[in-house]
Amino acid sequence: MSTKKNPMTPGVRKVVVEIATHDDDGNPITDAMLSSGGARDHGPIVKQYTNPQPYQQAPIRSEEDREFDAYMQREADTRRRREEEAEDRRRRENQEFVASLLQPLFDGAERLVREIVVPWAVEKRNERKERKLALRESPAISRAVVDSPTGDEPVLVTIESGADIAESATVENIALAPIVQIEDYRRSA
Repeated sequence: MSTKKNPMTPGVRKVVVEIATHDDDGNPITDAMLSSGGARDHGPIVKQYTNPQPYQQAPIRSEEDREFDAYMQREADTRRRREEEAEDRRRRENQEFVASLLQPLFDGAERLVREIVVPWAVEKRNERKERKLALRESPAISRAVVDSPTGDEPVLVTIESGADIAESATVENIALAPIVQIEDYRRSA
């Protein structure tokens, strides 16, 4: 008796196939309808299998493999946590270092503002207030262009606001009003 297998002996191969969820009439294909060659509805095939692929069984993993994978996962988690902690520590140390360098600058700037800038700004504000008050109390100045007595070019005159200036004013009329030099007025303001 020969122990060699006959090459003509039928064998079985496992394959993975696909099948539609509904037949051509729109009826659902259930697990009970699956058989050789496709899905059958009490005998005739309603849908054939498609896209056959060789069946590959997932390798059976031993307990040692699962333990090793768990160990490697714990190591990776520990390494990642240590790296995150180191990064946080470096960031915190850098912030403290920068703060230690900048704090004297902030203190100096605060002192500069408190002792020099604020008093200077207050002084300038008070000067402006005094100037505005002086302008309110001083007589207003008006300027007018009037005809000259000789009829040549018109003359620009500056007078205090108490005097009336008519459109047809002449130099003789304005001569009665007290004249203020504009340069003197600007120097006093």
